[in-house]
Amino acid sequence: MFWRRERILLDTVQRNVEAFEALTTVLERMVKEMDDMRDQLRANTEATWRMVDRLDGGEPAT
Repeated sequence: MFWRRERILLDTVQRNVEAFEALTTVLERMVKEMDDMRDQLRANTEATWRMVDRLDGGEPAT
């Protein structure tokens, strides 16, 4: 009986570790996607301000 409980506990811990690793992988992917979206938003914002400057007849911002 003791060994059975040990095995059940070990199996449970192993499944939890695997689930944590899978979750970590998903979160890392999400962080990368958010970083990419932030970079794209920054580029779009800069392009928008350059367009506004051109429409105003001024020098484009650098």
